[in-house]
Amino acid sequence: MTISDDAAIALLNGPETVRDDLLVRVEFIEPSSDDSAVVTMEFISGAGRARRGVTLVFRGVSEFGFYFEKDRPRDIAMFKCLKTDDGDYYVSLDPYDEHETGPNQQDGDVVLAKHIDLQIDVPE
Repeated sequence: MTISDDAAIALLNGPETVRDDLLVRVEFIEPSSDDSAVVTMEFISGAGRARRGVTLVFRGVSEFGFYFEKDRPRDIAMFKCLKTDDGDYYVSLDPYDEHETGPNQQDGDVVLAKHIDLQIDVPE
């Protein structure tokens, strides 16, 4: 099941947050002449949480910044997810302050997009 946009933001800021999960995949698809950029992120549940996978797909991406370092852990210690005043969806996996109600230039690992899709996979 896929949940989109405002409903996805509500779940990500509640019971289906990816805080304390492990980021296992990031994919950027460059836009063709007719399409917009797409970013996909996949997470698996962290220690002490029910086993599940979460996939976020950002469509209509206007900003994407991600820092990778070989020895840097990819567990998500803080997480910011919101709808901007312009109606776009903003996610930071390394926010300066996860309690802020808007984007901050000091946030890291950022995606800004027109749409966000959330898929939750629970193994049987």
